[in-house]
Amino acid sequence: MRLRFLINPLLKTCLLDACGCGWLAICLVVALPGASLQADILHLNNGRFVEGAVEEVAEGYRLTTATSSLIYKTEQVKRWEKKVLPEEEYLLRKANTPADDVDGNYILALWCKQRRFFKEADYHFAQVFRLAPDHREAREAAGFVYKNGEWLTRSESLRRQGYLPYKGKWLPKEEALALQDKEHTEQERQEVVESGWKILKAARKVKNGQTRILMAEKLAGFGVHINMVLIQAMNDPSPRTREVAIRALGMRPENNCAEALCRRLRNEFVPELQELLAASLAGHQNRAVICKRLVTSLLETSSRKKRRRLVYAFQVIQDPRLIPMLIVNSEYTPVQIVQGDTPPPPRKMIEVPDETAPEGWRLEPVEPQEDDSGDPDEPASSVRYPAAEALAVLTGMDFGNDRAAWEKWWQNNSKDFTFSEPKLP
Repeated sequence: MRLRFLINPLLKTCLLDACGCGWLAICLVVALPGASLQADILHLNNGRFVEGAVEEVAEGYRLTTATSSLIYKTEQVKRWEKKVLPEEEYLLRKANTPADDVDGNYILALWCKQRRFFKEADYHFAQVFRLAPDHREAREAAGFVYKNGEWLTRSESLRRQGYLPYKGKWLPKEEALALQDKEHTEQERQEVVESGWKILKAARKVKNGQTRILMAEKLAGFGVHINMVLIQAMNDPSPRTREVAIRALGMRPENNCAEALCRRLRNEFVPELQELLAASLAGHQNRAVICKRLVTSLLETSSRKKRRRLVYAFQVIQDPRLIPMLIVNSEYTPVQIVQGDTPPPPRKMIEVPDETAPEGWRLEPVEPQEDDSGDPDEPASSVRYPAAEALAVLTGMDFGNDRAAWEKWWQNNSKDFTFSEPKLP
């Protein structure tokens, strides 16, 4: 069956003038949520009226609905009442709003929000923030709050104040954890697991970003039993499911959640999710655990691509504790853990949690692997000193693997040090 998508002639003319492409205009209408073919009303001479998409043809008027297309002769029609649907009105407003117009995009974002066009509202708020990052009215309308010199979402602000989401409410951390521990029996744990997977599977089909954020907040309030579900969901084939799981884990206070986010950062290949992982780690409460876990991951991998993802996270987190951790490891190569009875060699990593090398295992240097960076000018030998390589990116200095030089530089510059600008690999 061939479908014919028609558009209000007045709107079509405006969009043709603005876009220079009729097909683009039609595609935009179809893409909008809740788009409908019904737009106009034909009032007939017999007192009846019919509603649908109307266009004038040689025989009279063609009226198209979702299920049929009929032609009414001119003598049958008393009056043609032209209507503009909200979806069509949005396209008209967007066509008349320049991309670099701060006030225009702000007004249009409010208009979209009032009509529950959340995806379009997010787009126009983003345009405002791109042109005017500190636009107070737009930030407040989008749900941001201003704290300590930066704009935060409401949930991020509450988390930094020590609150946790619990059953739709934000409670002090101790109270929320106590209620979670009290409630979750084995039966409730199973219910949490089933409910969690139900939400995560549904996320695969959810296109609206704001809805996915709400799903993540709901999952984060389920209690400790949801952690393993979220950790497993970060390996889901769907990027939307992984996004929801990452957001929810970022709201959880437990150490295993922070460590899981660190592990996922090495293997996540979607740039938007790499950025989200770094942001979730930057906002997590257990920064010391995160710093140690990220440095450990950096020293364990010989893949340049994975190391660059970790260095990007360092730039986003901007925790000064990272620099000393990297300096004390600047002389060491990536390592792998192998089973055996021999004690750890002298080159055992410093400032790394003890659980890195379980009892009865030892650490061995990893041989340099084939360069997978795609950059033929980068020497493969640099794989031997990942901490020194990361220090060069973060500081703009390059002392190679000379630990003494790095320590001297840090002693003289630690007070005034600022991290380099984050850049996705």
